Amino acid sequence: MSAHHSHPRRRRTAAAATLAFSLPLLAGCNLIPGLGGDGSVSYNGSDSAQLQSATVQFAGQGTFVEMFSDTAAEYPWFGSGFFITPDGIAMTNNHVVAGAGTLSVTIGGDTATSYPAKVLSTSECLDIAVVKVDLPKPVPYFGWASGTISTGSDVYSLGYPLGDPAFSMTRGVVVKSDYAFDTFDNVVAHGLQTDAQIRGGNSGGPLVNAQGKVLGVNFFGAEGIASSNFAVGRDDILPVLDDLKAGKSVLSLGLNLAAFAPDPETGIGGVWVQSVAAGSAADGAGVQPGDVLLKLGGVSLAGETSLSGPEHAGQGTMKHYCDVLKTNGVDAAMDLEVYRPSTDQLLDGQVNGNRALEVTQEGVFGGTVTESDYTAIQSDDGRIVVSVPSEWTQQLTTPTSAETQLQASSDLASFSEFAAPGVEIHATAYQANGTPADVLDQLGNGLVSSIGCAPVDGMVAQDYDDGYYVGGWSVFTACPTGADVVALAFDSVDGASSGYLIIIGVFSGDVIDDPTVNEIVGTFNFL
Repeated sequence: MSAHHSHPRRRRTAAAATLAFSLPLLAGCNLIPGLGGDGSVSYNGSDSAQLQSATVQFAGQGTFVEMFSDTAAEYPWFGSGFFITPDGIAMTNNHVVAGAGTLSVTIGGDTATSYPAKVLSTSECLDIAVVKVDLPKPVPYFGWASGTISTGSDVYSLGYPLGDPAFSMTRGVVVKSDYAFDTFDNVVAHGLQTDAQIRGGNSGGPLVNAQGKVLGVNFFGAEGIASSNFAVGRDDILPVLDDLKAGKSVLSLGLNLAAFAPDPETGIGGVWVQSVAAGSAADGAGVQPGDVLLKLGGVSLAGETSLSGPEHAGQGTMKHYCDVLKTNGVDAAMDLEVYRPSTDQLLDGQVNGNRALEVTQEGVFGGTVTESDYTAIQSDDGRIVVSVPSEWTQQLTTPTSAETQLQASSDLASFSEFAAPGVEIHATAYQANGTPADVLDQLGNGLVSSIGCAPVDGMVAQDYDDGYYVGGWSVFTACPTGADVVALAFDSVDGASSGYLIIIGVFSGDVIDDPTVNEIVGTFNFL
């Protein structure tokens, strides 16, 4: 099992999809030289100090309108990145830096000093950005991998997940190489899919090979029982890297975007504008955070991502938007049609033209596009955070000196008997109950003997390791109420003393692919 997603990906308090993470911290660094022959860092298979020294954490703050919200809010957030030159040029995701009012970095997990950073260039269509960090002396930096990137080869994802300034490194393999896909976030011809787990805050961090050379830039992890993690590939980046380093943006109008598929009821679909860079072409046209781009250059921008699976349900594609920019260039005058949910208006105008956006229709759709399927909740002491279905409005939290417990359901009384879907989370010490495996055994015995559920062959006491939590999981079915029950018991991978138990009651035919299970598992965090 594994995990990830749901804010509009970035500043989500329960781990985000799209992968920067919001927490009230800043950080700093000690600069050390890289030890590679050309000055770039390398990896010897055991000591990650060089890799850590060139991996940075971004801290940004700015005003955004989250997807399907009509309210602008000021957010702090975190993301990851890495140096690509010794004079402080770093690479990250566009969605980590676009729209930032302030931006700084810390280096290598050292929280003593932070450095100001300036965005040099971006690519909305690749979801990458190049940033210049103001530094007092040369820094270690990453070199790019050479040769063929092979499916099955070892890889490592580096960064600072969940807003934690502690450096993280997860190991996996390339699941698909040279993989063309289009997502809510980008369109790439040479993407990489791996099982090296990433979580919110890993956005923009490097994906490296066994020698510590960069294969790509991580941008998205689909959380859940099966881990799917995606990176913009080296072969998409290198052809445009010189332009980006020179300060020339590529396929970019100055927007922080997230595409969503057409809503079945309203038919609205397109590209949601989360923020707008001041002085950009989009800003000059009058595009505002919270707008939905419906058409560009006369082309409808609605469509569904090419990625399959329940974790991608409702996600749109950036393909049509990027195709228009590739055809016309970013400096051409292009007609633009926009829906503004906050005022329920249609607007029409031009980018790079002489017609700023003007209202053409009022009272279009009743003022809403759609509502998010999930809501982030937390325990009273703020330590458990998780996303649950928005209709699970009944919540109970009982923090004590011994444990923190959080329950959520549309009907808690029925959930206690597994007669309604819901979740129960315990964060407690395992000393009294044994190992995660012991806890799963005890829980399983109770579900079978007391409630009458049946364990599912091949889905009992399976190993769980998402790179951050490690333990086991089990699935029970044929409960008298018709529910399936998913149970996870695990510890922090760093060996912290706390243990965690998640019990999810669901009513579906395939709990492995159930989006609610994947959302809960992927967004759980204990702070």
